[in-house]
Amino acid sequence: MIDLNDISKRFNQYKSIIIEMLIDYYGEKNRDTIVNRIGSVYFNFSSTPKDNYQYALTHCDDMSKSDFMLCKVKYIQYKRKNNRSKKLNNSLLRKYIVDKFSIHNLDRIVEDDDIFLSLFSDSLFNSSQIDSFSSRSLKRQRSSQVSKAVKDRIQKDQEQFNCIMENFGIEMKDPPAELVDQFILYRKKIQLNYKNYIAIKSKFGKDIFKEMKSQFHLRLNPSIFSDIVFRENAFSGSVVVNGQAFYNYVRVPLIHLLNKDVKGLDVNIIHEIIHKAETDGNRVGITSYNQGNPDMGENAVLNDIRTQMLAIRFTKQLHDMGIYLYDDPMDCKVEGESDYEWLFPIAEAFLEKYEDIFKECSFHNIPSKLYDYFGAAFQKYSVYINNKYHCFKKSLSEGSPSFLNIKMDDQVNRFIENMEISYNSKIKVKDKIK
Repeated sequence: MIDLNDISKRFNQYKSIIIEMLIDYYGEKNRDTIVNRIGSVYFNFSSTPKDNYQYALTHCDDMSKSDFMLCKVKYIQYKRKNNRSKKLNNSLLRKYIVDKFSIHNLDRIVEDDDIFLSLFSDSLFNSSQIDSFSSRSLKRQRSSQVSKAVKDRIQKDQEQFNCIMENFGIEMKDPPAELVDQFILYRKKIQLNYKNYIAIKSKFGKDIFKEMKSQFHLRLNPSIFSDIVFRENAFSGSVVVNGQAFYNYVRVPLIHLLNKDVKGLDVNIIHEIIHKAETDGNRVGITSYNQGNPDMGENAVLNDIRTQMLAIRFTKQLHDMGIYLYDDPMDCKVEGESDYEWLFPIAEAFLEKYEDIFKECSFHNIPSKLYDYFGAAFQKYSVYINNKYHCFKKSLSEGSPSFLNIKMDDQVNRFIENMEISYNSKIKVKDKIK
């Protein structure tokens, strides 16, 4: 099992080998750049004490009694801060609801406070049944593009909300969408308050803060810091100061992912490391930040598809060497661990064929050369893939399998054909110049 007291131990043990793999791929001439880029990254693989305790309960037979008790004590301390924050922010949430929705019979609500609040927020201040009356939900009910199952779920939430409110004796049937939209925005602020308090007050949060401050010599804004602390997936990001200084980090909550039965921990980590090997300032591979959001940058999806292809390759190389960072050698996955793999059928062959060009452009952050090589069709191809991916994600969120079978079609073939025509013409001109 993973050592909860030193969760970064295995990564640190093999970090230099991973760096050498990157140097072997990008070239010895880029050694100093790779070493400096990876060396400046803050890596954190910790999960919350709640996640650790859940893991310890499952693996208690493999732990010493003292380690198990230490894990339990940390969880109890963390839970106290969590409960304190929840109580404070539930109070703010309740006051907003009572004031904005003009609720008067408070005696009945106090008796069943948990049931009342559950209509407006889940335990982590995420969506609940009142969201079924939001502008977005009402729009989805009217849309012909939304499945019947999704529409039925929205209607069921509306009916349950109205029924429970009626049982409370509150006249609040079908709350106005405008009020609900305003409430959802306020709840997001409450959620941030909730996370900030725990991140700043808990020992778990303080330890991460101390580590990041030590590496970056930077005091982080609470909202930025809590977003880093409570990440629930593998993520590489940057703390940006004055739009100029970029402090890079990789956050992988390993125990949280293990508790979710994720069996591709290593490929998740390698994916994020590749991003950092190809990061310079606000430029990441062949994409760039868009108002601080790399997911909306130009070529963002194509960049992630290529990154996942490399992550699979490098992870297989590690495993072939007998090196497993955190995966179980007897029960792990390398492929099928990323949504980007659904788009491999329309991108993998093209990216492999022109791998040397994409490697150079990604490492040196010069997507402009791709436009030079592949012409106007490249931008159309990249936008097409970006849109296809977001349609795919939307179909997943709505429980529809309509975009799961992504494959080559006439439009993609035309894009690739035009890109290759442009590429071959450019190569012929260069050959003539020689």
